Amino acid sequence: MNVLLWILFAVFLLVLLLIFTPVHAEITYHAEGFSGAVRILFLRFRFPREKRKAEKGSKPKEDSPKEKQGGDLKRLISLIRLGIKAAGKLLSKVRIRNLRIDATVASKDPFKTAMMFGGSGAGVGVLLPLIEHHFRLEKRTVNVNADFESDETKIVLFADCSVLVWHLLAAALCFAYNLWKEQKMKILVKRKDELHGRAKFE
Repeated sequence: MNVLLWILFAVFLLVLLLIFTPVHAEITYHAEGFSGAVRILFLRFRFPREKRKAEKGSKPKEDSPKEKQGGDLKRLISLIRLGIKAAGKLLSKVRIRNLRIDATVASKDPFKTAMMFGGSGAGVGVLLPLIEHHFRLEKRTVNVNADFESDETKIVLFADCSVLVWHLLAAALCFAYNLWKEQKMKILVKRKDELHGRAKFE
């Protein structure tokens, strides 16, 4: 009996240790979407997975924001807002130790591009307060350039962040609950529309 209690106590301590273990992530947003690496304890996972194995004798290339083509700024803002809607206040538990934004502002009108560049970019002005308000931001670096030959603002974002496992689990549960609630509302609305349609024909 004593042995069983000690085993249960050891398992409890192990679970407690795991849920309070920080998860470190280095995330880059660019033209191809998101890429980076996640590390927990001694385990490290890269995403997305490489399609081809690196050649023998060659070192794998690390993600470098400067070498990446910029991604769509509006899409990034919409994804962050979706995450805020799903996880809510739990995002404030995510600590961003280093944030770097390399933005290239552009529009169909060269005069507007110049105005955006002078104002540090209208889209970047929306993105940065959004991150600062919902995350724990420690350090930031913002570089804004102008491209008069393009008509769309592009951005490369790099974030070195960390969060405790139990905060991550809570955010995942919150996201799953909100998703379930949204799907349930869609089903209810669909049934209501079907009943309303049947009532018209009767």
